[in-house]
Amino acid sequence: MKLLLIKIWFLSFVLSISAFTQDDCESVLVIHTDNYSWDVYIDSVYSGKTNEELAVKVGIHEITIVETKQKWGSSTFVDTIEISDCGQNYEFNYHLKEKMLITSDPSDAEVRVENEILGIHTTKN
Repeated sequence: MKLLLIKIWFLSFVLSISAFTQDDCESVLVIHTDNYSWDVYIDSVYSGKTNEELAVKVGIHEITIVETKQKWGSSTFVDTIEISDCGQNYEFNYHLKEKMLITSDPSDAEVRVENEILGIHTTKN
């Protein structure tokens, strides 16, 4: 009987340590973008920049990627990811393009951003 109680105690001890370790378990997340660094929020908490290694716990997370360097506002992209294993590296690639709608009067205006010509706006009649 004593041996059975010791085995039960030992098994419960091992399980409690395992659960504790799982809660503290982190993995490495890298979010790649084809633009320069964007801010990354994991579950609404600022976590760093894109293209950097970020620590993340196992589970399902909402990732928000925000570009705030634009002079006319900011761009935001939201995704849900799952981190399923402890101590692993996870990489996600996003092709985020900044978009702008240009209307000019008169037509055939040069389109410039930070003094760089991006094109000419033409109005089709």
